[in-house]
Amino acid sequence: MRGFAAIALALAFASPAGARAQSYGQPYGDVNAPPQPGFTHCAAPRAPSCVRADATYADDAAAQRCKAELDRHGELVFLYRACLMREITRAVLEVNVLGYLYRCKSGDKRACEDHREAVSEQKKRPAPERP
Repeated sequence: MRGFAAIALALAFASPAGARAQSYGQPYGDVNAPPQPGFTHCAAPRAPSCVRADATYADDAAAQRCKAELDRHGELVFLYRACLMREITRAVLEVNVLGYLYRCKSGDKRACEDHREAVSEQKKRPAPERP
């Protein structure tokens, strides 16, 4: 099992989308970019451990570094939220498109038109707003 996890991790960083999404400063890529096919994982940011460490508060410099980490964590949480919202929107649109396609191929002619419209809407939908 450990070998599989290492391979999966290596593949995630080997793909262009995985590498772009994990870049420093923009862990989820461009917040306004549409979701990328094949890359739908949003990694939750880790809370800074310095907040719980008593040693942090014994030194002013350490406390200031911790405050900066905490501020950055707050920014990452909003980016994570935006990533999740994009993924939810993408998944719902995909379900709609696939449902129309299924009904169309099952003989429902109205669903064929709905499928074309849904695909068209999916392609031209605006980028999500920056949090």
